Amino acid sequence: MQRRNVFAVLFAFFVSSSFFFQGIPAHACSCSTPSAQEAIQQSPAIFSGKVTQVKETNDWCEWIPFSKQPVRGGFDVVLDVQTTWKGMDQTQVLIFTEDLGLSCGFPFEVGREYLVYASYWDRDVLETHICSRTAELINATDDLQVLGSGNPPSHSVEIVWTQRLIPYGAIGILILAGVAILFLAIQKKRRRT
Repeated sequence: MQRRNVFAVLFAFFVSSSFFFQGIPAHACSCSTPSAQEAIQQSPAIFSGKVTQVKETNDWCEWIPFSKQPVRGGFDVVLDVQTTWKGMDQTQVLIFTEDLGLSCGFPFEVGREYLVYASYWDRDVLETHICSRTAELINATDDLQVLGSGNPPSHSVEIVWTQRLIPYGAIGILILAGVAILFLAIQKKRRRT
């Protein structure tokens, strides 16, 4: 009898936790890079900066059952802005780039300087990718000639990382609470018999 109860609790745990696992859609990277003039018109923000931090991030929405939110993994990148041409007036900025490879993410490296063409796509943060003309600054001389002299940023900002433990903790607590309720119900039923 006790073995059957343990099996029932384990089965309930696996069934309830299986709702939190969803497939992650794959995207193939296919694009054409616009000319410098087109990129200037299409991009809400254009600036140069030095990368100070790169942090891999996964969208916690993937753990919510039946979520309609897009599941995205990639990198949050903090840059110290040196020169700005369009849509950027702060000394530091946080931008997002997709996973590298098939998702068209841009391979930022800490300590290197980049010319960034950024836009707002699916999120409310600036994003960039390999198709946007974003490039390492030493390889962007043609773009710099088209852009001309920019301006230094005037608004002082310091980016502080925030932890994303709240969604994972809430999901863990819900699973544990479900298992505990099931266990107590089984114990109560056992006492009655």
